[in-house]
Amino acid sequence: MSIFSGFSDRWYKQLASEQPFLQSVIVSVFTAVISTVVSVIIGTLATIGLSRARRVTQKMTLSITNIPLINADIITAVSLMMLFIALGANFGMLTLVLAHISFDVPYVILTVLPRLRKVDPKLIEASLDLGAKPSQTLRKIILPILKPAIIAAAAIAFAMSFDDFIISYFTGGDDVNVATFIYTMKRIKPFINAFGTICIAIIGIIIIGWNGWNVYKINYNKFRQEMLKGTYKDKDIMHYEKKLSFLYHQLNSKQFDNEKQKERLRWKIIRLEKKYDKSVLWIENKKQIFVERQ
Repeated sequence: MSIFSGFSDRWYKQLASEQPFLQSVIVSVFTAVISTVVSVIIGTLATIGLSRARRVTQKMTLSITNIPLINADIITAVSLMMLFIALGANFGMLTLVLAHISFDVPYVILTVLPRLRKVDPKLIEASLDLGAKPSQTLRKIILPILKPAIIAAAAIAFAMSFDDFIISYFTGGDDVNVATFIYTMKRIKPFINAFGTICIAIIGIIIIGWNGWNVYKINYNKFRQEMLKGTYKDKDIMHYEKKLSFLYHQLNSKQFDNEKQKERLRWKIIRLEKKYDKSVLWIENKKQIFVERQ
């Protein structure tokens, strides 16, 4: 594509000046976000409805749901194009979003359904027996349990929508997304690689940030539980206790050449005792906060 002569931000600057390409990025993000939100809502509600349906209805619905996944993209694309022509729709953002919703919903259903099957029916029965309305049971029992699967389904739906070319090409009209823009270029230019690098960097930051936040939550909850049970052992306090014990032993057993050495050791012990007291006070205050919240 070009001769590499050294590192520079040349192609990133060119990327910032490519208005048609940036417009296609906006179209892709907008389409992916809207189709993801709508397909997650439809797919999750459909999954909950299917879980209460008869087995025959479940099998039939899931077989129909699998068609867009099994079919070649070109067949789905031409079918949707013919459907929109038959309905007299103008090809554009609306048809593009509807097309993306149509193939995102099956991914949501197939991601959420296995998680829903693991939900203990006794939990739902207990919720209803204790006076909760069906809407409250859905909001406070079912959806929190399905949350990991819903997030996974949203991630898959967004990726599939953002990356789609064939269906978008046949149903998007004048609204061109990133994939369509790249695949219809006569010659790939290096600013496309710059865009790819930015995408990878964003994904990397999100993954590292998400996992970092989860690790922090796990450690924080562990710290909180230990504080409430009174089993928490602070490393700083243990270090101070060990050091103070050694210094006390030195003060009581060591023969000092002069009074200054002994006085220096006493001041060292006093400073360390202050640090120890501060740490103990911090632990007690933290425990009090956790107890009040509990």
